[in-house]
Amino acid sequence: MPDWKKEVRAAIARLHLDHAREESIAEELAEHLSEQYAELVRNGVSEEEARLRALEELDTGKLGAELEPLFRPERPPVAPGTEEGGGWLAGLGKDVRLGARLMRRNPGFAAVAIASLALGIGANAAIFQLIDAVALRTIAAAAPEQLANVLLVHGGRVGSSVSRQHEISSAIWEQLRQRQQAFSGMAAWSTERFDMGNGGEARYTDGLWVSGDFFETLEIRPAVGRLIAAGDDRRGCGAPGVVVSDSFWQSEFGGRADAVGKWVTLNRHSFPIIGVAPRGFLGLEVGRKFDVALPLCSEPLMHADAWTEGGTTWWLAVIGRLRPGMTVERATARLTLIAPGIFAATLPAGYDAIQRKDYLRFGLRAAPGATGVSNLRTEFEDPLWLLLGISGAVLLIACANIANMTLARAGARQREMALRMAIGASPARLVRQLMVESLLIAAAGAAAGGALAQILSRALAAGIGAGQERVFLSLSPDWRVLAFMAGLAVLTCVACGAAPAVRAANTDPGAAVKTGGRGLTGGRRSLRWGRMLVVAQVAASVALVATASLFVRTFENLAHLNAGFAQDHVLVAEFDLSPLKLAAGERRENKREILAGAGHSGGDLCRGRHNCAVERQRLERVYRYSGDGGAAEAGVFQRGELGLLPDAGGSDAGGQGLQQRGHAGRASGGDCQRGIRETVTGKRRRGG
Repeated sequence: MPDWKKEVRAAIARLHLDHAREESIAEELAEHLSEQYAELVRNGVSEEEARLRALEELDTGKLGAELEPLFRPERPPVAPGTEEGGGWLAGLGKDVRLGARLMRRNPGFAAVAIASLALGIGANAAIFQLIDAVALRTIAAAAPEQLANVLLVHGGRVGSSVSRQHEISSAIWEQLRQRQQAFSGMAAWSTERFDMGNGGEARYTDGLWVSGDFFETLEIRPAVGRLIAAGDDRRGCGAPGVVVSDSFWQSEFGGRADAVGKWVTLNRHSFPIIGVAPRGFLGLEVGRKFDVALPLCSEPLMHADAWTEGGTTWWLAVIGRLRPGMTVERATARLTLIAPGIFAATLPAGYDAIQRKDYLRFGLRAAPGATGVSNLRTEFEDPLWLLLGISGAVLLIACANIANMTLARAGARQREMALRMAIGASPARLVRQLMVESLLIAAAGAAAGGALAQILSRALAAGIGAGQERVFLSLSPDWRVLAFMAGLAVLTCVACGAAPAVRAANTDPGAAVKTGGRGLTGGRRSLRWGRMLVVAQVAASVALVATASLFVRTFENLAHLNAGFAQDHVLVAEFDLSPLKLAAGERRENKREILAGAGHSGGDLCRGRHNCAVERQRLERVYRYSGDGGAAEAGVFQRGELGLLPDAGGSDAGGQGLQQRGHAGRASGGDCQRGIRETVTGKRRRGG
């Protein structure tokens, strides 16, 4: 008789069973094989053949499959209140489905909670989206963290500032480009508005002056055609070609590929289009865009007094790409070393002793350029952060309100929680269920708030640009905005669900069942959480109402501020005289002719004039208040038309201060725009 236990032990050795279990299985299988062997022998099969057949049945696993429950390891019993499979997230899908059913059964509560959170999250997301667009988002260039702006150290520029970018002059740019060693590429740029009209009313477009290495430094690739290169930017180039933006390409040419090679008119000069910039690249100035980009060498063609000549016209900004391993601090150190030589080589000949001394004190430094440059950032970043803090307080009040409602709702569900704990649910299980319900409400509120944020952020952006040139901001949500909204959803989930969850976890099943489902809302201890939330909510609300009252009072004071002149029926017009290319001595006489033609009663402001930037208006009186650095025209301060401010001294000398305040970016010692644009104010005929 074969030793069947030995054969069975060899077959089940791979299962690594404990000794007692292995002996039990071996004994049972050995008995079965012995019976099989004996039956085969009785049927006339030889002993050897019977042994082989029995072993074959054991080896093929047929017998093992029949006795598989014996091989299966025993499972530990599932503890009451836990899900089979273990883990804190086990059964999460059931919690989500239960939370969704409860929201459907209580649509009023769900609607109020979601609407409250949508307003709070939407306001916060809209403000943060604006902060992201103004201060945090990087420009559309390759590896923007490698870019750095080159800035002038020590102010007091003497000369003319003819653009929003007035860091350096052309002479400084040429020396800087030749001497610097901190950047692998460097480019200069500036902005200007060009007239695309052929006469009559102006049709302005936003232009971008760029050096030949501009697009290469930023590693921008063309969408169509090619971009401006170093070979296009050479002295005396004339009109080698322009690059248009994607928006201009779409609006003016319908996005057709044959736009390359066509011509555009800028200040009555024709330029061929050589390429289209990629979509998303709006330039380096946050809040503004460009339509056409021109090489710097074309500037003398556009202006009678070339900005690129001499060293007293401040009109350029500089950006560079740091060399590998170079930091902004090390770049600043290298710029500091070469700055004295640059300013000594570019010292303007017309400066007096004091101006020469101030000029030679100038220095250069590097600053991070990943987020571009922006006046909006300087003006609005701090107020936006303050507004975000205020709206965050509003969201906390909304969370406290929802937490109060959830607490009251949890009191009504006290018997349900008690029964669940009585049948084995752990406190942690109940906390998870209530937090999942809060998370569903927070997620729905965040989704609705995200949609609302898209509307509010655009309304805020329109408010920033009100009364000024239009502001262009990329308000599409990026990863920072999405992460901020996800964080708000988690924060509101915790704020709204923590107190009800903790209260449910501390429920006494016996006491809850004895109350007959009336809840614990009548007890002093059970009201503690609700009272604390109410006190916090009222305190925060009072603080916000007081702050809002102060803001309203400030706005009222600003709205009723005495501007010092009669503000009704006043028209301000701007004339572009650059197409005339008048010599400096002829400009004043030409302006007097404009005033003489429009200043008499019933005059037409645009009669016979090129590039009038306003609709035709009939004026009673017209006065010039800026131009060639002179004071305002006599008579403009007459009582009833433009009253003097209390500290003006009662004389028309205040006109000088008026014209200086009226032109941002004026450099001392020269007039803004070199007399190219003339600003005129006048009293419109009532009813006209």
